[in-house]
Amino acid sequence: MDKALTGGWSLDKTVLELRKRTGVAKHNVERLVRTEMTAYNTMANYDMYKALGAKTYKIEAILDSKTSAICRHQNNKVYLMDDFAPGTTAPPFHVHCRSKIIPTTPEEESKFLESHGYGSPDDFSSDVDQDGQSTSARKPTLDEVVQIYVDQARELSEKYGLQTVEQVRALRNAPQVTHKRTILLKGEDVKQIKRVLSSASQHYDKEPILPTEKLKDDIQRAFEKLNEGARLTREEIRRLFDKKYLVGAFPDLANIGALRGTRIVIEDHNLAYILDAHGGQFSLEELLSLPDIVSKPHIVATDPAGHADAYAMVKLLSENRYADIVTENKGDHTLIHFNIRNAKKGKKRIAKIKNNGHILYKNMPKWYNDGEER
Repeated sequence: MDKALTGGWSLDKTVLELRKRTGVAKHNVERLVRTEMTAYNTMANYDMYKALGAKTYKIEAILDSKTSAICRHQNNKVYLMDDFAPGTTAPPFHVHCRSKIIPTTPEEESKFLESHGYGSPDDFSSDVDQDGQSTSARKPTLDEVVQIYVDQARELSEKYGLQTVEQVRALRNAPQVTHKRTILLKGEDVKQIKRVLSSASQHYDKEPILPTEKLKDDIQRAFEKLNEGARLTREEIRRLFDKKYLVGAFPDLANIGALRGTRIVIEDHNLAYILDAHGGQFSLEELLSLPDIVSKPHIVATDPAGHADAYAMVKLLSENRYADIVTENKGDHTLIHFNIRNAKKGKKRIAKIKNNGHILYKNMPKWYNDGEER
C-alpha cells in the first residue's frame, strides 16, 4: 500500500496488485484500498493546508446515488484545523468513503471564525503571498510545496545528520517525485514527507491551462486545416492544439452539490479524438459553443456508463440538435466526450442517462416534450 500511495497508482492497479499478493476477494481489497487512499489524501491535504497557514478547512462530498447519509450531512461543513480528526471531522467517515477536504475561501474562514466566537481572522497570524493573496484560499505552487519539504528536510537532516537539503532543492526541476527520495529518513518522518510530496501532484498544475478564447481560436484554426482537404491522423490533429484549455465551469446550481462552480478543462488528445471520431457530425459553431453548453446545460447527471467520478451533460441547441458531453475528474474535471445528435438519438441518450445514471439537475426547454415532467 505504501508503494501504491506514494507512487500515484490508480485504484484499479492497486487492487490488482494486492489481489495478486493476497488472493483476497476483489470487493474486500477494493474496500480497503479506496478507504486507505481517502485517508492518505486527507492527511496529505491537511499537512499542506496547515503548512500554508490555513485556520479552517471544508468537507466536500461527491453527491450522487451512492453518497452515504453521513457524507451528505458533512458536505460543505467547515472545521478548525485544530479540530482535525479523521472519521469524525474529516474523511474517511466510513469504508468506501469518497469525500475529501478542501481549502475554505477567506470569506468562509472569516464567517466561521467570527460566528464561533474566535474573533476575526486578524486575531490569528495571517499568511499572504507577495501579492497579498491569502495562501489558504488558493493552491500552492510547486516551489511552495518544495520549500515546505526543504524546511522539513533541513530539520530532519540536523536531527539525523543527513545531507538531504541539496537533493530536495533539485526537486524544483523534477516535479515527478517518488518515495525513493526519502529513503534516508526514518519512521514517521518518512510518512510526513511522503504526504507532502503526494500533495504536490494534487495542488500544482504541471501544465498551464490556457484561456477559453485561446481554445476557440485553436478550434477554428484546426477546422480550417481539416477543411483544406488534408487527411490528418489523430496525432497530427493533436499537434494543432496546446496541452490544456479552460472550457468553463459547472453551473451554479444547488442540485449538483460539490460540482457547483467546478472548472472544466479539455486536453489536446481529447480534442483530437472528438474531431477525428465525430468531427463530421457537428459544425464549427456548435463546437465553439462548448463554454455555453457546460455552463447552461439542460441535464446534469452521473455517467450512465458507470465510470466513477464522471458526469454527463445534455443541452438542446434546437429541436433537432442535442449536445452531449461527458466529463471525468482527473484532478480537474476534464471534458472527454462531445457529440451532437439528432432528436431521435438525443432522446435515446436522455433515456439511457435516466435509466443508467442518476439525474442531479433537469430543466428542459418549454418546447421539449417526451411525455415526462421537465
